[in-house]
Amino acid sequence: MTGQFQSWLFDEINKKLPPQVTLAKEIGPLLALSSGTVYKKIRGEVPLSMEESLTLLRHYGISADRFITAGRSVTLQYSAFEQPAMTPVDYLGGLERQLAVLRRLPNPNIWYATYELPIFYYLYFPNLIAFKLYLWARVNWQTPGLRDVPFDPGHFAAAYPALDATRLRLQALYAGIPSREFWPVHTLENTLSQIRLCAVSHLVERPVALDLCEHLHQLTDRIGQFAAAGQKTSEDGSESAGFDLYLNQMIYTNNTILVRSDSRKAAFTTLDNPNYLHSADPLLIHTIETWMERIRQNTIKISLEGELQRNYMLHQMRLRIEAIQSELKSL
Repeated sequence: MTGQFQSWLFDEINKKLPPQVTLAKEIGPLLALSSGTVYKKIRGEVPLSMEESLTLLRHYGISADRFITAGRSVTLQYSAFEQPAMTPVDYLGGLERQLAVLRRLPNPNIWYATYELPIFYYLYFPNLIAFKLYLWARVNWQTPGLRDVPFDPGHFAAAYPALDATRLRLQALYAGIPSREFWPVHTLENTLSQIRLCAVSHLVERPVALDLCEHLHQLTDRIGQFAAAGQKTSEDGSESAGFDLYLNQMIYTNNTILVRSDSRKAAFTTLDNPNYLHSADPLLIHTIETWMERIRQNTIKISLEGELQRNYMLHQMRLRIEAIQSELKSL
């Protein structure tokens, strides 16, 4: 069993290494072993110690469960356990760090299947992203200073003066990474419901709620421009990348994100939104890639092409915004 585990572990590590990196040169410094000893361990002539095995498992994020269950289990990490966000600054800062890592990889791209508008598009309008962050701070993070006060854009901006710079950097990072995205028709429904509920509950003043709806109108126009061009662009025009948008009316999904590059891949899915699970497990990633390809085959591409379907989706989004605006005006 020891020999089988050792061979399996080295195989798993090899899968994670770039092609130009050899296993012996990678693990020798990590385990503080001579090259001769490393080669003997790789050939199975000398067993790994328990401490060495644990070091390798932890360093490469490999779960021994996959060996015990013959590859039929998947290891997931939970963001709330790793670096829990407690404030809006924590959350956007964490996203910025992750996208910065992805951006540095060779040929990065993102596949994104969702039932609601990806958070990155709210970054184009400071009050919209502030509203989303306010709700998470109030409900999920229980952030002091936001838990028991209504939403006010001015108060929020004053409380987090550095947030706008983070917003712009994060927006530019996402705009600079090509993405394939699958959206439903009513991709704004969750946010519209939140605006309505907060207005009814006096957590946001009616004029502010109406302003948020107007920003959603403007955001819809911007999304239409991105889709028509097949290109998303940062607010200042400094960053742009391909934008493949598909209208998904066939399969309901949660927020599932696959980040891909020539050197590594990872999968993310929301749990207790905006917290998320993530994994670099090859089997899981292959399964998600296959699933997303099936979604692509059963959806309609509305970026660059599919003008009629694109106009239909944008029209439906505007109708829902107008319906909420009418309801707010009658309060």
